Amino acid sequence: MEQSKQNVLVSLRGIAVIIVCISHLKINSHLWDFGFLKYHWWIQLFYVSTGFLITFIYNEKVYDYKSFKIFVINRFSRVYPLHILIIASLVIIEILTYNLINEFSLQNRDPFSQNKSIPSLISNLFLVQGLGFHANYTWNTVSHPVSAEFFGCIILGFFLLIKKFNNLFYIISIFILATIINFGLIDYKFYTILSASLGVLTGSAACRVFLFLQKNNKSENKYTWNILELFGLTLLLILCTQFFYNAKFFFIDGKIFQNFFLFLILIIFAFQRGLISKILEINILVSLGKLTFTIYLLHSFLFTNITYLLLFLEKKVLNYSLFKYDSNTDYYLGINKLYGDLSLFLIITIVIAVAYLINTYYEEPIKKIIRKKWK
Repeated sequence: MEQSKQNVLVSLRGIAVIIVCISHLKINSHLWDFGFLKYHWWIQLFYVSTGFLITFIYNEKVYDYKSFKIFVINRFSRVYPLHILIIASLVIIEILTYNLINEFSLQNRDPFSQNKSIPSLISNLFLVQGLGFHANYTWNTVSHPVSAEFFGCIILGFFLLIKKFNNLFYIISIFILATIINFGLIDYKFYTILSASLGVLTGSAACRVFLFLQKNNKSENKYTWNILELFGLTLLLILCTQFFYNAKFFFIDGKIFQNFFLFLILIIFAFQRGLISKILEINILVSLGKLTFTIYLLHSFLFTNITYLLLFLEKKVLNYSLFKYDSNTDYYLGINKLYGDLSLFLIITIVIAVAYLINTYYEEPIKKIIRKKWK
């Protein structure tokens, strides 16, 4: 059976983005105590799955300059509208709250300084902030991996275009990127773009292997696929362990093993034939997965501004604390674990709801306009 959609992989991305949100939001909840939330390898899942899904969709659609141009426009129209909306909102907030920033900012900084400087604003406007221009993340900090992934996808589009040398280019490029990352041959500020490019190309290679296997393997034996998916789930759990995080095995960086494990995991679940896949194909998970990009780009922006508002209310209006203070500059929403759990549930619900509204009434309409006018 040939699949026209990869709903299982889409659902995996949706689950991953919620885990990323929980790991980024400084909320004093019971979930904050789980170590797997802090390892941030989940971002690599986005890179690899993006490469897989793009190859699955565009493998036969990019074949000349015109089709490559359409590919680039499609990627730009998917990423830039929401990115620029958030950057514009951050600039407006920076201006309107100019006198409050030093008092309520999580970084205790001056306006238009540090990670929200004018030079970093320029790089964000051109979507190149993730290419090594800055030592630290800037403005909407989570947009740096998005920027890196965007240019990783452009490289992938070029690979899809030059099919004659495709396999050789994949092997050489993945080997070079893995070697640079493994031995730290380039300044660390380029790590994001290197990881994104490696992930996207690894995911694309996984898709090509899957497409080959799909043509040659028609097995519908559910027992076999249940075992394979259980093996894939086991690999995911291994990635969540502290032992694996930042470890080196046989002098090979853990990042290389992350990509290899994800390579295997995506191939297994792409067939969508086991019991775990049936669970992941539930409509609510697929719908969540379709909002992955919007949720990811929005969550930090929304949480930061909700935090500013609550800090203001705590200090100026309310006579009780909303935050747990660990030091002079570090604090977490939720005076205790119960309030933290409730706050986490409410924040995640707000993020998903806002993401749905923005995706429906802003992203999709703007995307269609860009694609129609630029093609």
